[in-house]
Amino acid sequence: MHTDGDDEIGITCVDCHGGDGSASDKLRAHIQPRQPDIFATSANPVRSYAALNRESYEFVRFMNPGDFRVASDACGACHDQIVNRMLSSIMGTGALVAQAAFYNNGVLAAKRPVY
Repeated sequence: MHTDGDDEIGITCVDCHGGDGSASDKLRAHIQPRQPDIFATSANPVRSYAALNRESYEFVRFMNPGDFRVASDACGACHDQIVNRMLSSIMGTGALVAQAAFYNNGVLAAKRPVY
């Protein structure tokens, strides 16, 4: 993902996702969830956005560095102008986006925007 032609840029998983790059095993390297019953595998659970609200900042970054809650520290370390533009774009402020998130996560049954 992060290459410059044929040359690697030289970043690692830790640069975006956080964690411990010096750990000798996966369990220590990865950020562990506060809710291991919900985040039992690497697959995203149903309605994960609400569950992520109860997780640590570090775990949200580990799961999705592009999440607006953590993007400034994850992606923004190199792509701050893009992150800042996204935070004020329709993706970050639009009522339709919030309604779509509510509908897609089963919070509301109607597709019609009410927020």
